[in-house]
Amino acid sequence: KLLAGSRFTHNSVAGDNLSSRASAVYLFDERNSVKAMFSQSFRSPTPFEHFFKPSPVTVVGNPGLKPERTGTFELSCLTSRGRFFGRVTGYYSKYYDTIYRNLGNFVRDGTAYGNVNFYDNAPAYSSTGLEIEGRYEGKRTHAFLAFERLWGSRGDEHPIPAPGVFGLPGASS
Repeated sequence: KLLAGSRFTHNSVAGDNLSSRASAVYLFDERNSVKAMFSQSFRSPTPFEHFFKPSPVTVVGNPGLKPERTGTFELSCLTSRGRFFGRVTGYYSKYYDTIYRNLGNFVRDGTAYGNVNFYDNAPAYSSTGLEIEGRYEGKRTHAFLAFERLWGSRGDEHPIPAPGVFGLPGASS
């Protein structure tokens, strides 16, 4: 079985994008199958993230923000036997221009702001993961066991400010 689709986004500020998703399922028999999937995502910055004006209690909008984009590949194997069900899934994702809150010096419309919170784009980073799931459904007993392991790239590291430094009155930095 094959399933595919696409979504076109038109945004006058962030630009146009065509994101797609496709999956293919192969049934070996009624109890065993394998599924392969590819998907993309796209998120335009919100007007708040783009344009919010500086103030002592908010995050400064960044007119230069780029849209967030993601690409993911996934492979799953499913099996069942009687009252037992099992699934193993492996995946790889690549993230581009993730929007996050940054803390530091920021220039907007020619005005420099020191030690403020502002929206920024992260450099590209990736993650790889493995999920293993087992389930038993008896007449009186139900059991579930899951294991997940995630390996991330180091490209998404960024110092996190201490609590209370987000521009609130009386906060120390």
